[in-house]
Amino acid sequence: MKTLLACCLIALAGPACAQDWGDLDSALIRDLAPGGESLGSYWMPNHADPAEATRALAVLYAHIPGSASGFTIHAGLYARDAEGFRYAGPVSGLFGTEPREPVFHAERMELTTSMPGPDDPRCCPSRAQRWSIDYATLAATALD
Repeated sequence: MKTLLACCLIALAGPACAQDWGDLDSALIRDLAPGGESLGSYWMPNHADPAEATRALAVLYAHIPGSASGFTIHAGLYARDAEGFRYAGPVSGLFGTEPREPVFHAERMELTTSMPGPDDPRCCPSRAQRWSIDYATLAATALD
């Protein structure tokens, strides 16, 4: 888990910024899936430097207890306010794996996930889906 987060941060920010976000593992479990077991997560800020970031999307995949490989998807928006960088709330309606290509706009953000195509086995999604997340409603809407 820590390796996955570190890789995501390094890819976005470079090694110097990777430590400045604090304990993301604990924060994401606490905010997105309390009591859950994380299988992996993604942290996508609008700026690599924590002091400059004003928004971030986190996506966490949590194991479904009792299942062999089932997981749930939890997404949440984080935003800077007068008191600092905080969890703004859960994002509803976002599906897929491998979230990527975030683009932050004034009133929304967009990103892409991998979704199963019509003939795909559950293990191997092959279709890219673009999503829009409204900052005011915290709702994700499929764009394509």
